[in-house]
Amino acid sequence: MNKAKVRILVIDDEPDVLQAITTSLTLSGYAVVSASTPAQALHICEQQPIDVAVIDFILPKMDGLELLARIRQVRHHIRSIIITGKIASPTDPRDISEVLKERVQADVYLEKPVSGDQLGEHIEALLAGEPSNDWKEIGKRMVSGQTAKIKTAAEVAKALKKNKRK
Repeated sequence: MNKAKVRILVIDDEPDVLQAITTSLTLSGYAVVSASTPAQALHICEQQPIDVAVIDFILPKMDGLELLARIRQVRHHIRSIIITGKIASPTDPRDISEVLKERVQADVYLEKPVSGDQLGEHIEALLAGEPSNDWKEIGKRMVSGQTAKIKTAAEVAKALKKNKRK
């Protein structure tokens, strides 16, 4: 694979992180373009071919997965890496990376800080067609989570029915 022909789009609203990732991937030989906002990223995707998008999860105006969904409307076969810090969601006590894995929209999820070598390894695997996430494990967690929700709903319904009789 000729790295110089691989076009990578990096999206992060933190200037230092954006610069570090862009520089690292450029020094590794990739053709890299960067954007600090979702609007810039969408414009780039409309104007030029992109093979891999490296997207920060927390972005202004839309999250990284929403941006990825919009990018895929233009670039259907784009490969994707979502990067995020260990941030708890205010609506979900789990680590954000666990929440992201359940949404299963990106090819790879990585926690910050991300090294250039780590990104390079995942990009190589994506371009070689190797699966990066353990989809079987993610699927099991999704089924387990849905089963737990159904069980909880059944218990609540049973309790409500019991209270109604009283």
